[in-house]
Amino acid sequence: MLICEDDPGLREFLRIALDGDFRFAETADGLEAVALAREIRPDVVLLDVMLLGQSGLDALRQIRADPELKATPVVVMTAFSDVGPSEVEAAGADRFLKKPFDPLELIETVEDLLARDR
Repeated sequence: MLICEDDPGLREFLRIALDGDFRFAETADGLEAVALAREIRPDVVLLDVMLLGQSGLDALRQIRADPELKATPVVVMTAFSDVGPSEVEAAGADRFLKKPFDPLELIETVEDLLARDR
């Protein structure tokens, strides 16, 4: 699983909430997010909208443009009220989570996306 989040505390929260069978790679940088996705081919990408380097939505567009990554499930997360489900869906996100979100909602979202690929 690839966690792309600029807040170290939230990255830790995500790891703890999803602790289990996952191996995690992490970054706070949108450019590095795309490079890591290409390198590790994650089962799921958790992608914040606000990242260093480039936005999460720009990173998402690059992931969707890559033939080897275009089917990778991506969950976009944000606390910004000016970014909503329709915008992240248009960029190619599979799911949208508005911060703050319940850990159970995160777990259910990830499990649902992983079950979809089986």
